[in-house]
Amino acid sequence: MEVYEYNLSFSSSQLGRLLNDKTDLRYRLRRELKKAYFPTKLATPSTLQYYVDMYGEQVTVNAEADLARYFKFQSSRGFGATTLGGIPTVVPLLATHPGDVKPSNTAISVLAEGIAGFYMGTKAGHTGYRLFPAARLVGEAPDLVFEDGRSTIALIQVKGTQEPDVKGRMADSGIPLLQYAANEKHYDPSSYICFVIGVIIVPSVDFQLHSLRIEIL
Repeated sequence: MEVYEYNLSFSSSQLGRLLNDKTDLRYRLRRELKKAYFPTKLATPSTLQYYVDMYGEQVTVNAEADLARYFKFQSSRGFGATTLGGIPTVVPLLATHPGDVKPSNTAISVLAEGIAGFYMGTKAGHTGYRLFPAARLVGEAPDLVFEDGRSTIALIQVKGTQEPDVKGRMADSGIPLLQYAANEKHYDPSSYICFVIGVIIVPSVDFQLHSLRIEIL
């Protein structure tokens, strides 16, 4: 997979002011995400479903196979294709264009979460030392919590999509994540780092990962 990494940092007081003016904060996040960095390569784990099971919020049997089947269907062209079950769709009222068939949102979400968890554990998350999973929150943000075993807590929000651009959603997701971190830091002296991770799933079920690291000083 291709990995693009972006970095920002704010002091606690600066972040407090920016959270009172979220338009400026969103602008700063988007500006950083627009920068052109060369990607690094990271091998996709062969045991991808293992990471899906570990970090995904929803239960799946084989999320990778679901999307592989979807992309195979998308390789068809024009009307006169078939349903996934092989029934011709040439009757005008029933005609199905490949673009009309949607992928499984569950598969997209859990694959993105699995890839993000794998990245945080093996790529060291820009910190120079290993981070270890501490919690997987269900039904609320952040999605994942990692820590280094010392005094650093990493809060991770994940966005997955098969569309070519995920950066706008990353910027929007970064604001409530930073608000959460600011609230926690008010009561906890630990060092907080926020990661907004966008995962684009491309045909053949490969991945493009964008990681925005925001350190609160």
